[in-house]
Amino acid sequence: GTSAKVYRLTPKAAGATSPYGLPTARPKDKAVEPASLSTAVDDLEKAVIAKYTATHAPTTMPVNDGKPDPYACISGTSQCAGDNRDALYPRTNIPFRWLESEDDFLVVLGVDHTRTNKATYTSATVYALDNLVGIASVTSAQWGGSARDYVTSPAADQLFAWKIARKCNGEAHCLEIPAGDC
Repeated sequence: GTSAKVYRLTPKAAGATSPYGLPTARPKDKAVEPASLSTAVDDLEKAVIAKYTATHAPTTMPVNDGKPDPYACISGTSQCAGDNRDALYPRTNIPFRWLESEDDFLVVLGVDHTRTNKATYTSATVYALDNLVGIASVTSAQWGGSARDYVTSPAADQLFAWKIARKCNGEAHCLEIPAGDC
Protein backbone atom coordinates (compact mmCIF):
# COMPACT_ATOMS: atom_id res chain seq x y z
CA GLY A 1 0.00 0.00 0.00
CA THR A 2 0.88 3.65 -0.23
CA SER A 3 2.17 5.27 2.92
CA ALA A 4 1.74 8.93 3.74
CA LYS A 5 2.61 11.34 6.50
CA VAL A 6 0.76 14.42 7.63
CA TYR A 7 2.53 17.24 9.43
CA ARG A 8 0.79 20.01 11.28
CA LEU A 9 2.87 23.16 11.49
CA THR A 10 1.82 25.73 14.05
CA PRO A 11 3.48 29.13 14.45
CA LYS A 12 5.31 29.53 17.78
CA ALA A 13 3.89 33.02 18.20
CA ALA A 14 0.23 33.76 17.56
CA GLY A 15 -0.22 36.24 14.75
CA ALA A 16 -2.96 38.75 14.24
CA THR A 17 -5.96 37.41 12.41
CA SER A 18 -8.24 39.31 10.11
CA PRO A 19 -11.11 37.02 9.22
CA TYR A 20 -13.28 37.77 6.23
CA GLY A 21 -16.54 39.51 7.07
CA LEU A 22 -19.79 37.66 6.65
CA PRO A 23 -21.51 38.37 3.36
CA THR A 24 -25.07 39.60 3.40
CA ALA A 25 -27.26 36.56 3.07
CA ARG A 26 -29.69 36.35 0.20
CA PRO A 27 -33.28 36.01 1.31
CA LYS A 28 -34.59 32.48 0.98
CA ASP A 29 -37.37 31.77 -1.46
CA LYS A 30 -40.40 31.60 0.81
CA ALA A 31 -42.86 31.16 -2.03
CA VAL A 32 -45.61 28.79 -1.00
CA GLU A 33 -46.44 25.80 -3.16
CA PRO A 34 -49.45 26.32 -5.41
CA ALA A 35 -52.63 25.05 -3.76
CA SER A 36 -52.95 22.46 -6.51
CA LEU A 37 -49.64 20.84 -5.47
CA SER A 38 -50.62 20.87 -1.78
CA THR A 39 -53.85 19.13 -2.70
CA ALA A 40 -51.96 16.69 -4.94
CA VAL A 41 -49.59 15.78 -2.08
CA ASP A 42 -52.58 15.20 0.21
CA ASP A 43 -54.15 12.98 -2.46
CA LEU A 44 -50.87 11.09 -2.89
CA GLU A 45 -50.64 10.47 0.86
CA LYS A 46 -54.22 9.15 0.92
CA ALA A 47 -53.49 6.87 -2.05
CA VAL A 48 -50.35 5.46 -0.41
CA ILE A 49 -52.26 4.74 2.79
CA ALA A 50 -55.17 3.19 0.86
CA LYS A 51 -52.83 0.90 -1.10
CA TYR A 52 -51.38 -0.69 2.04
CA THR A 53 -54.20 -0.43 4.63
CA ALA A 54 -55.36 -4.02 4.11
CA THR A 55 -51.98 -5.43 5.19
CA HIS A 56 -50.35 -2.69 7.28
CA ALA A 57 -51.29 -0.13 9.94
CA PRO A 58 -50.01 3.20 8.57
CA THR A 59 -48.47 5.82 10.84
CA THR A 60 -47.70 9.33 9.61
CA MET A 61 -44.27 10.54 10.68
CA PRO A 62 -44.13 14.34 10.49
CA VAL A 63 -40.84 15.96 9.59
CA ASN A 64 -39.28 19.27 10.51
CA ASP A 65 -37.15 21.43 8.23
CA GLY A 66 -33.96 21.00 10.27
CA LYS A 67 -33.07 24.73 10.16
CA PRO A 68 -29.28 24.47 10.02
CA ASP A 69 -27.39 27.65 10.82
CA PRO A 70 -23.97 27.56 9.13
CA TYR A 71 -22.98 30.93 10.63
CA ALA A 72 -23.51 29.56 14.16
CA CYS A 73 -21.50 26.53 13.10
CA ILE A 74 -18.60 28.68 11.89
CA SER A 75 -18.63 30.79 15.05
CA GLY A 76 -18.54 27.63 17.17
CA THR A 77 -21.95 28.09 18.80
CA SER A 78 -23.59 25.04 17.21
CA GLN A 79 -22.73 21.60 15.91
CA CYS A 80 -21.26 21.51 12.40
CA ALA A 81 -22.52 19.02 9.87
CA GLY A 82 -21.47 20.63 6.62
CA ASP A 83 -24.65 22.67 6.66
CA ASN A 84 -25.44 24.77 3.64
CA ARG A 85 -27.59 27.84 4.11
CA ASP A 86 -29.23 27.28 0.74
CA ALA A 87 -30.49 23.83 1.67
CA LEU A 88 -33.17 22.38 3.89
CA TYR A 89 -32.45 19.32 5.98
CA PRO A 90 -35.86 17.85 6.78
CA ARG A 91 -35.90 14.90 9.16
CA THR A 92 -38.35 12.95 11.22
CA ASN A 93 -39.23 14.79 14.40
CA ILE A 94 -38.20 11.84 16.54
CA PRO A 95 -35.41 9.44 15.61
CA PHE A 96 -36.73 5.89 15.55
CA ARG A 97 -35.36 2.39 15.54
CA TRP A 98 -35.35 0.82 12.13
CA LEU A 99 -38.25 -1.33 11.07
CA GLU A 100 -38.79 -4.20 13.47
CA SER A 101 -40.31 -6.62 10.96
CA GLU A 102 -38.91 -7.44 7.52
CA ASP A 103 -42.40 -6.70 6.20
CA ASP A 104 -42.44 -3.13 7.56
CA PHE A 105 -41.50 -0.25 5.27
CA LEU A 106 -41.58 3.52 4.89
CA VAL A 107 -42.82 5.61 1.99
CA VAL A 108 -41.32 9.07 1.61
CA LEU A 109 -43.38 11.37 -0.54
CA GLY A 110 -43.84 14.99 -1.46
CA VAL A 111 -43.22 17.61 -4.13
CA ASP A 112 -40.21 16.94 -6.35
CA HIS A 113 -38.74 20.43 -6.19
CA THR A 114 -36.29 19.69 -8.99
CA ARG A 115 -39.32 19.47 -11.27
CA THR A 116 -40.82 22.73 -9.95
CA ASN A 117 -37.45 24.49 -10.41
CA LYS A 118 -37.07 25.29 -6.71
CA ALA A 119 -34.12 22.91 -6.27
CA THR A 120 -31.33 21.39 -8.30
CA TYR A 121 -31.01 18.24 -6.16
CA THR A 122 -32.96 16.54 -3.40
CA SER A 123 -32.63 13.23 -1.63
CA ALA A 124 -34.02 10.98 1.07
CA THR A 125 -31.38 9.23 3.16
CA VAL A 126 -31.53 6.57 5.85
CA TYR A 127 -29.03 7.28 8.65
CA ALA A 128 -27.64 5.13 11.42
CA LEU A 129 -27.61 7.80 14.11
CA ASP A 130 -25.63 5.66 16.54
CA ASN A 131 -22.75 5.73 14.07
CA LEU A 132 -23.58 9.11 12.44
CA VAL A 133 -23.42 7.53 9.00
CA GLY A 134 -25.73 7.48 6.01
CA ILE A 135 -26.71 3.93 5.06
CA ALA A 136 -28.48 4.46 1.74
CA SER A 137 -30.19 7.17 -0.25
CA VAL A 138 -32.46 7.84 -3.16
CA THR A 139 -32.21 11.11 -5.09
CA SER A 140 -34.39 13.27 -7.28
CA ALA A 141 -32.46 11.94 -10.27
CA GLN A 142 -34.09 8.55 -9.55
CA TRP A 143 -37.59 9.30 -8.34
CA GLY A 144 -39.20 10.73 -11.47
CA GLY A 145 -42.50 8.99 -12.16
CA SER A 146 -42.60 7.24 -8.79
CA ALA A 147 -45.79 8.99 -7.66
CA ARG A 148 -47.58 7.38 -10.60
CA ASP A 149 -47.39 4.09 -8.69
CA TYR A 150 -50.16 5.58 -6.53
CA VAL A 151 -51.91 8.44 -8.41
CA THR A 152 -52.59 9.38 -12.03
CA SER A 153 -53.38 13.09 -11.63
CA PRO A 154 -51.70 15.62 -13.93
CA ALA A 155 -49.65 16.84 -10.93
CA ALA A 156 -48.17 13.36 -10.36
CA ASP A 157 -45.11 14.18 -12.46
CA GLN A 158 -44.20 16.94 -9.99
CA LEU A 159 -44.43 14.57 -7.01
CA PHE A 160 -42.49 11.57 -5.74
CA ALA A 161 -43.29 8.55 -3.58
CA TRP A 162 -40.46 6.15 -2.80
CA LYS A 163 -40.71 3.01 -0.70
CA ILE A 164 -37.86 2.19 1.72
CA ALA A 165 -37.84 -1.40 2.94
CA ARG A 166 -35.73 -4.30 4.15
CA LYS A 167 -36.86 -6.31 1.13
CA CYS A 168 -38.05 -4.73 -2.13
CA ASN A 169 -38.70 -8.06 -3.88
CA GLY A 170 -37.89 -6.50 -7.25
CA GLU A 171 -40.43 -3.72 -6.76
CA ALA A 172 -39.77 -0.54 -8.75
CA HIS A 173 -39.27 2.71 -6.85
CA CYS A 174 -38.01 0.96 -3.72
CA LEU A 175 -34.77 1.44 -1.80
CA GLU A 176 -33.68 -1.76 -0.08
CA ILE A 177 -31.88 -1.38 3.25
CA PRO A 178 -30.07 -4.61 4.08
CA ALA A 179 -29.65 -5.78 7.64
CA GLY A 180 -26.14 -5.09 8.93
CA ASP A 181 -23.97 -3.87 11.73
CA CYS A 182 -25.45 -0.37 11.72
